Amino acid sequence: MTRLLSIATAAILAAAPHAAAQKADPPPAPKPAPFAQPKIRLAIFTHELTALLQPECERIATWLARYAATSLSPAILSGNTDAAESARRLLTLALHLDPGNASVARAALRWNEGQSPDLPPADENLRVLTDFLVRAAERKSSTPATTARQALLARFLIRIAADADPLNESAVHRSELNDRNGLGPPWRSLMAGRLGTPPPKAPARR
Repeated sequence: MTRLLSIATAAILAAAPHAAAQKADPPPAPKPAPFAQPKIRLAIFTHELTALLQPECERIATWLARYAATSLSPAILSGNTDAAESARRLLTLALHLDPGNASVARAALRWNEGQSPDLPPADENLRVLTDFLVRAAERKSSTPATTARQALLARFLIRIAADADPLNESAVHRSELNDRNGLGPPWRSLMAGRLGTPPPKAPARR
């Protein structure tokens, strides 16, 4: 009996290193899904359709791409789906402002390849930039159609300014006021391509 116990104990001790080795080598974590590059059918916030100038649209779009690359890349590359969705939102809005923006295209491509975008940092002073977004949001136009499109764009710019710079009291106040009035940015509709396009025609009755 004593010999049987000794044999059993020896077998357990012999198996222990093997079990520890198995425990020390967990299966590799699955790779994050490729970053889905944002696509738009029709740009709805270009300078022709809003009260902004073309250089202003390019400035905002470039900043959005660089801001996303700087603040969201580590989380995106680790597989954080919320960070990837936030980045897609920012890049989609940027494409609506400046469809051919090189920084937007570069960021989306590098994330899709599983790499960090090699973009310059968003080196504009944050308060200067968010104050500019607030002023751009409040830009007026004498054309009714442009005014309506500008008001829609303003809802996005105000929210981005408040989120990027929570100490900007002007941006935060305007964002909270929009929320209370039911005028938060319609991100879901923007991402689905439902903004700025005519509704589908009803089928003809026979």
